[in-house]
Amino acid sequence: MIQDTSIVDSIFNRWHLAETVSYSQKGLDLAQAKIVVGGGVKRRYPFIEEIDGRVYVDTAGSARDAALLILWHIYPKRMDEESLRNQLVRHLYSKANANMAIVRIQGAVDNDHGFLKLSAVGIREAEDLIGKAEKEH
Repeated sequence: MIQDTSIVDSIFNRWHLAETVSYSQKGLDLAQAKIVVGGGVKRRYPFIEEIDGRVYVDTAGSARDAALLILWHIYPKRMDEESLRNQLVRHLYSKANANMAIVRIQGAVDNDHGFLKLSAVGIREAEDLIGKAEKEH
């Protein structure tokens, strides 16, 4: 029960902050304000870093996990499949493994003509991976 109330409290606080940002920034609609707020309150993790626009994760057990965590880190933005493939190769996965990871995450993303964005399923999967990594560290 306490966990449920903290979730509701968190959602309400984000909504309230988004409303405040929207009101204070004339011309900024609520959807844009939610993106601003969501990007500002996302927790930082020591096992995910961004260097010159490239995201690196050091807790992924597979190319699929790495892809989910990369997309989670940039959420709510989209990433094109080629950029994601290149980032997975930078994680030392083979191009074949990177391609297979992109195929295997399709059930966890919204694919808009090759531009990927995590869906709610993908966000939950990524957050589960983060939870496991936090317990291990």
